[in-house]
Amino acid sequence: MAPLVGTVVKTICLRPYTMMGIAEAIRLGNYNEVTFDIGSLFAPEQMFLRESADVHLVRFDQDPSSEGIMVWEETSGKKLMRASHTLAIGIQCPEEQRRDPIIGLGSVRSGTALCLDGNVDWRRLVRVPAKGQFRRRSLFGFTD
Repeated sequence: MAPLVGTVVKTICLRPYTMMGIAEAIRLGNYNEVTFDIGSLFAPEQMFLRESADVHLVRFDQDPSSEGIMVWEETSGKKLMRASHTLAIGIQCPEEQRRDPIIGLGSVRSGTALCLDGNVDWRRLVRVPAKGQFRRRSLFGFTD
């Protein structure tokens, strides 16, 4: 398979924030659906961004594999966005996830990653398998 070609389709500037934990982040995200165990997987962590952060939403030219995305990360010099970035997008930019799923592969817990998904009528915060194949329409978040 040919190497992935990633294109930044949008850059989102996230504002700094601090929250007491995942429960507060979920509440502020005002999602229609949340995978039941996200709260327990991220419970011990305080969610924060100490300073503004640019998150680049990247779409790949073919259905990407997790391995291909890791290779692209290394060659691009960008880093996978963390859980704190994913949650900040859900809170600060809720309309972004209505267009295409946004997957945060830098938020892996128990073999799954956080995913913001939705459409015009609903929004959800779910877990998706971190290994394997993804759909081409998915966006992946990276930071500098």
